[in-house]
Parts: sequence; C-alpha cells; structure tokens
Amino acid sequence: MKNTMKKNWPELMKASQLGDSTSYKQLLTEITPFIKSYLYKKIFQKEAVEDVAQEVLMAIHKARHTYDPSQEFENWMYGISKFKFIDYVRKHTKKNDLEVFIEGFETFLADDTNKIDNGVSKDIEKALNILSDKQKQIIILTKLKGYSMIEVAKELDMSESAVKTNSHRAFKKMKTWLVEYGY
Repeated sequence: MKNTMKKNWPELMKASQLGDSTSYKQLLTEITPFIKSYLYKKIFQKEAVEDVAQEVLMAIHKARHTYDPSQEFENWMYGISKFKFIDYVRKHTKKNDLEVFIEGFETFLADDTNKIDNGVSKDIEKALNILSDKQKQIIILTKLKGYSMIEVAKELDMSESAVKTNSHRAFKKMKTWLVEYGY
C-alpha cells in the first residue's frame, strides 16, 4: 500500500499546482507520516519532530510551485525535509567559541550602557581598526546598522559568500586581538 500511495504523489502535486485543493489536501495527508518518520530517525524528541514536520509542510506549501513533475517527488520532498532538519540542528546545537564571542560582541555594541569611560569601548574601537577597510565596513554594516548579509553584499558589490567569509575572518581577527589584550 505504501508504494501505491507514493506513486500517486507527483500527480497529486501536479493537480494541486493547478489549484485542485482536494488533491493538495490528500497529498499533505499522505506525505505527513513519511516526513515524520524521516525526522524521527534524526530527532528523538516528539515535540521537536512535530514542530519540524510543520516547518517542512509549510516549506513544501511555499515551494510547491517549484516542483517539476518530471522529477522524483520523494527526492524533492526529502530535500526540503533535510534542509529543515539542518535548520533545526543549527538552532539547537552548542555554539562554538567564535559564535559565543560574536553574540557577546553584538550585545556589547547594541547596549549603550557599555559606552562608559572604562576603556572597553576604546578597545573595541582599536580592535575594529586592525581590520581591513572592507572587513570594518562589513562589521559596521552587519552588527551596528543591522544589515543582512545580502544587503551588505549589494552595498559593497561583493558576493554574499565573500561577505560571510570576510565577516568570519574579521571576527576571528578581532577575537585574537582582544584575547591578546586581556579580554
């Protein structure tokens, strides 16, 4: 019975893409147990599986127009499931030292009470000054002005991955400098 249901999924999705709500409801009803089964193999908390499964179904809903009926539906569905699982893992895994440092640095920059005259803000300023102009711009735009990586990439005429790489290197360089000076 499992295989006969799965063989019908591409047709159900194709019909739902054309606006057939009955087919869409049937498709979601049939794929939900498979998505949950996939997630139960990776996540051991029932509540978390339910939450991630809902995120998967929402992602499928938002991306249903991208499904190509000539392709394997299961690959498309499990691909979305995999990405939502990865998102879940990223949210719930222990942060490494650099991420903790970045989070603390962002809090420091956002908190006006840290602008007291104890030299700390001057040290942060000095740490910013050891960066290249491009790295300094990236840190200022992302952490002080709240720009997204995509917005910074457009602003500085760089690729998003180059912005991310430069941001990571800048924080690493700043962390090394600050640790060297007692932080």
